Amino acid sequence: MIGRHSDLSVYKEIFKSSDFLKIVFGGMLIPITFGLSKLSGNQTSLIISGLLLFSVTINGLSIIMEAFQGIKKKKTTRADFLWKL
Repeated sequence: MIGRHSDLSVYKEIFKSSDFLKIVFGGMLIPITFGLSKLSGNQTSLIISGLLLFSVTINGLSIIMEAFQGIKKKKTTRADFLWKL
């Protein structure tokens, strides 16, 4: 959450991280596709679908990969523990 750390170097570290840059890049594709949908035609609908899938892939692939690695190592998370309660 922005505003929780008084030391600004924490935010500099977050903004330089590769995960943050991936999320920003994937998130920027959404307004681009929204703008393209306003100009939509038969040919742009395929481009719009492709950009949306690419955005979901960029933002979701790391989550899926970590889940598979956790299953492979037979690790559970706090969320898994709470789900079992």
